[in-house]
Amino acid sequence: YGLAAKAAGKPQQAVFAFERVVANQPGNARARLELAEALFQFGNRREARRLFDEVLATTPPEPVQQRIRSYQQAMESADKAQKTSVTGFVTLAGGHDSNISSTTDVATHDYLLVPITLQPQSLEADAGFVELRAGLNVVQPVNQRTLRFLTLNAQRRDNERLLSGNNFDYTTLGASGGWLLRRGAATWRIPLNVQALWAESPGAVNDDRYVFSAGIEYNRPLTSRTAVTWFGQGGNMHYPSEENRNAWMAVVGGGYTWNSAQQPLRVMTTLHLGTEPTEESGQAAEMNGRDYAALRANLRRSLSSTQSLYGAVGVQYSEYHDEIALSTWGVRKELLADVSLGWQLQLDRSWSVNLDLAHAVNASRGNELFDYDRTQVKLGSTWRF
Repeated sequence: YGLAAKAAGKPQQAVFAFERVVANQPGNARARLELAEALFQFGNRREARRLFDEVLATTPPEPVQQRIRSYQQAMESADKAQKTSVTGFVTLAGGHDSNISSTTDVATHDYLLVPITLQPQSLEADAGFVELRAGLNVVQPVNQRTLRFLTLNAQRRDNERLLSGNNFDYTTLGASGGWLLRRGAATWRIPLNVQALWAESPGAVNDDRYVFSAGIEYNRPLTSRTAVTWFGQGGNMHYPSEENRNAWMAVVGGGYTWNSAQQPLRVMTTLHLGTEPTEESGQAAEMNGRDYAALRANLRRSLSSTQSLYGAVGVQYSEYHDEIALSTWGVRKELLADVSLGWQLQLDRSWSVNLDLAHAVNASRGNELFDYDRTQVKLGSTWRF
């Protein structure tokens, strides 16, 4: 009866039968082995491990020993999967940025026959920079299909002089936590996010902000080489120094991942649609809200066991609710295009070196103050633990 229940995929009934066989025949090693396997299938790994050890102590034939060792390895893997994992990274990088403020290089503009001269801090300026990034990721299994996660990240960028306190330096801190749900081949991710940015831009608009959001992500493999992702997020952007800029935010999108069967090449594409309406009404508030759409493609190709190339290309179209007199077209529209290329050298399991080159062009219709080009070169090293 126990063997029939086990073969039928009913481990609870099999355990019930084998326990009675073992109780009546304590020396029946075969019954102990079958009970141990049924307990493993039922999810009682602790008792299954004890019985497997008892059977091994009797020095059974080699095929039986191999059978038991395969179960022991499976239990060790399952125990590791149930343990909380902590991973992190620290990156130190430096480079040169041709336009640290993402602004125009034209000092004088004419709007409605009124000449406007920009201050030096509002014009394009190049600078060397030092950047420090760090992150921590904690994953805790709740059961075989549910996990909890917490991600912390921080970034500090200083232009020209370390800790200079100006020149468009900035600091960001972020935290994301939530649940990861595995349902068959699909994975659901439900994150809650908090992010703070402190910008140090002398003479310019205070751009400090706090972002609070919640979202949901769905990922499902289509084949062994392709997968699809859908996501949505909503929240609030808060500017402590300029409350009229406070805005709600919502973004939806999808992605597609493809892995080549012939070459070590991976391509990921994403499409975002977002809106950021300001909380307050009126002309001063409307100029800060925007709607946007973004399309991006990332690729990565391994050159060897230690080297790889990666790159990205993206385009984003934005419409700002900018109805002030300075906008000759009434509504400011921007088209931002960027391209990047990078090379990674894996020194060992923990250390890697990255060289990155990126270029961006922003075209603005309605307010040429936002026309700019930007090129950045960066070399950095990352330690992962």
